Amino acid sequence: MVSSKTKRAVSDINKFECKLRKHCTGASIKVRKLESQWSFEIGSTIRIDGWMLWRLVGESCIEVCSEDHGHSFGLPDPVDAEEKFSDLAGGSKIKRVELMKPTGDLTFHLSNGMWLELIVTSSGYENWVISEGGEFLAAGMSGGI
Repeated sequence: MVSSKTKRAVSDINKFECKLRKHCTGASIKVRKLESQWSFEIGSTIRIDGWMLWRLVGESCIEVCSEDHGHSFGLPDPVDAEEKFSDLAGGSKIKRVELMKPTGDLTFHLSNGMWLELIVTSSGYENWVISEGGEFLAAGMSGGI
């Protein structure tokens, strides 16, 4: 038997996911490296700040990820993940948003065929926080929001 507390939690997650889809679908997304975290600006009102891994995935490989930032990989200059994301996906629009309820991971499917994954890496801490116009909406962690 499912408890009323569990039913409320599932209902809250579903409402949040619907709101996120409504505000994100058709919007562009920008990534910014802040001092100790990453920030994702979606359209003009949604912002996700986080301490999680992220990666931009193409048809056949990971194109760039947060862990690449600052590493040279034998290249003349270190990878600037913010710049590379902008070059690869800067003009793309969000087609679909998915919230993985067991993990709290977010996936944004883009109009260029790539997708951005925000990957929760802790079972106890919030890895991302979403705000709309500066007002807190939700925090992502293992189990959803």
